Amino acid sequence: MSINACADFGGAIKSRCPVTTSAGRLFDGVAALVGLRQTITFEGQAAMALEYAADPYEQAAYLLPLIGADPIVLDWEPLLAALLADLRDGASTAIMSGRFHNTLVEASVAVAKAIGESQVALSGGCFQNRILLEGALREMGDAGFQPFHHHLVPTNDGGLSLGQAVCAASLMQAGGAARPITPLASPEAEASAPFTEAMNDHEQ
Repeated sequence: MSINACADFGGAIKSRCPVTTSAGRLFDGVAALVGLRQTITFEGQAAMALEYAADPYEQAAYLLPLIGADPIVLDWEPLLAALLADLRDGASTAIMSGRFHNTLVEASVAVAKAIGESQVALSGGCFQNRILLEGALREMGDAGFQPFHHHLVPTNDGGLSLGQAVCAASLMQAGGAARPITPLASPEAEASAPFTEAMNDHEQ
């Protein structure tokens, strides 16, 4: 899921923030919009509040269309427009949270269909969310996919760290040496460069 957090409001205002592809930031933004958490004291706090607030009986979902092919990107603008409309209409936090979770479940199936692989691995910190995980497993199974999810290894950064350790051990066993990886230039890195430089100047 690609999420561009650097908003351009009609070219009039550009927020100084790094680009992110983390679905977790979308959870944070939605939790703030519906009034659950404006600030957090630990990673995932806003997402947890959003999960706990969700109406388990809500069936509706927002629109989260796919755009592009390489890479596939989820366009979250229609989702936020519909969410803001619900806010104006006085929809409850439980309803909006339920619709948001349903939206991500539907989007995960849409991405799987677009890629076309029958076996799908559900991984990443957002899949600690029980509503999202169970919904994706159910809907992907109904759509004919074979979804896999974590059982023994953490789905969040703990699993990532283990994978890095396994790769390093494999290199060393093969006679190589684990070495630092030089980041490749990317649009995300270039977009966040002014922000990084400003932070560095501030710290100095």
